[in-house]
Amino acid sequence: MGYSEVLLEEVEEQECNPEERARLRADLEEIHTAGQGLLDLVNGLLSGKSAADGESDLDVASFSAQVHHELRTPISAIIGYGEMLIEDAEETGLTEDLERIVAAGRGLLELLDDIVEFSQPGGSAPRLEAQSPALAAMIEEAVRATAPRYESERDRTQGGLLLIVDDSGPTRKLLVRHLQRAGYTTAEATTGRQALEMIAAQRPDLVLLDILMPEMNGYEVLERIKSDPELRDLPVIMISALEDTDSIARCIEMGAEDHLPKSFNPTVLKARIGASLERKRLRDREVELFEKLKASYERERQLAERELQIARDIQMSMVPKRFADTHAQPEYDLYATLQPAREVGGDLYLFFPLGEQRLLLAVADVSGKGVPAALFMAMTTTLLKGLARPELSPAELLARANASLADGNDASMFVTLFCGILDLTSGALSFSNAGHNPPLLVRAGGQVERLALPPGIALGLSPAAPYRTEEVVLAPGEALLAYTDGVTEATNPRDELFTEERLRAVLTGHGAAEVRELIGAVLSAVGEFAAGAPQSDDIAMLAVRYRGPDGEP
Repeated sequence: MGYSEVLLEEVEEQECNPEERARLRADLEEIHTAGQGLLDLVNGLLSGKSAADGESDLDVASFSAQVHHELRTPISAIIGYGEMLIEDAEETGLTEDLERIVAAGRGLLELLDDIVEFSQPGGSAPRLEAQSPALAAMIEEAVRATAPRYESERDRTQGGLLLIVDDSGPTRKLLVRHLQRAGYTTAEATTGRQALEMIAAQRPDLVLLDILMPEMNGYEVLERIKSDPELRDLPVIMISALEDTDSIARCIEMGAEDHLPKSFNPTVLKARIGASLERKRLRDREVELFEKLKASYERERQLAERELQIARDIQMSMVPKRFADTHAQPEYDLYATLQPAREVGGDLYLFFPLGEQRLLLAVADVSGKGVPAALFMAMTTTLLKGLARPELSPAELLARANASLADGNDASMFVTLFCGILDLTSGALSFSNAGHNPPLLVRAGGQVERLALPPGIALGLSPAAPYRTEEVVLAPGEALLAYTDGVTEATNPRDELFTEERLRAVLTGHGAAEVRELIGAVLSAVGEFAAGAPQSDDIAMLAVRYRGPDGEP
């Protein structure tokens, strides 16, 4: 059947007059019809239908004679029409193919005669067994005779590479013939293991897979393919003699693209392959587009990271870091740290001298995080540095900074801020507050207490907000820690807060340490408490210890 279908296609390509083409087509259709009838008879015999329909007491000899009669008719028709076509088709280029088909028909007829002879009492064994190498070679030779002769006239790579996996040589060759004529490049594997090796090496566009094979059956091959992340999108069409619903359903459930019987219709085969390849091409285009988008996103991400790193460097350059100079001062010891939760953040600390004997201190926390907070932090830092004067009190400085930040603040951002001015001769600390959390005092005796703050709202919310200055005196050896809420509101995997109580405990245990060690102890305690949980907020801390006018402690 398969060969007659191929020849029917080739007749349409022959250069001959319409009447000659019609006659050739009619005779080939007779061969095709006889082949279909022969196939139906064989299927019926294999299913036991003929025996069931016959007499229950039918002996082997009678049954063999009946089979011989039923099968001989279509085989004789194939041979007869084939011989007539050979006589009339010398100029068509089909003669060699027809001779091979006729030879295969005669071989089958001889095999049928042998079976009948064997079934008679005293009959000899058949000369050809059903699975004999001679018969297989004869059929394979008939298929080889119909191999395509037009390779130089086609671009056979246009349809993609198809891998045919089947332990039956004739089936593979027939599929190769149909598919190469349709413009596909083909490769062949005879076992499941060989198929997996070829798939890994050649990466075909589609696999035509038989189910019943030795060593590794088609189900196992399909399972291996679909379990591999790199191969699971490879379309697989199962072609098998198993046509029961359960087998088809199992293949589809395991991920097969489609299922076809081995007695396939060439037109249906090509249509199913074309549809499967089109779906694969669509998936491949989607993957290609996704990879391009992913690469583009990665380039943009890396660019953004570089820009954010530059922004971080700029931001960190705005806060003072020359702590060695402050440590060398006889009147005080100072250390500070800034750790944004993201590449850039909105917390800040500041310290700089106001005249010869006064030191301005500030710690602030801008609303939000990331780039907007960093920009607002930069504005606040610039304003404090630009507005600070020796004659201004902390409250006056905050009032002026607030008016500037509130003017044109369409984003409604704000910053909480603690500002103090330390008199290095007396230890007097004058301070004002703009909605910031209270700093902690570490007294000479080791007690830790909150600094009582005057009222005041965050900067940037109301241009005319009032602020008030208060004062506390630090005795020599006493310290002050100003910090942002990223310390006390640090969380652990259970979403618990670090809290001010834990912060006080750290200060109590390290109250006499140098301020650098004191801040290091706080950071270590926060990190241990977080236990790997991501930092949820920016952290800024500034600690200053007053040593006295002569730096005695």
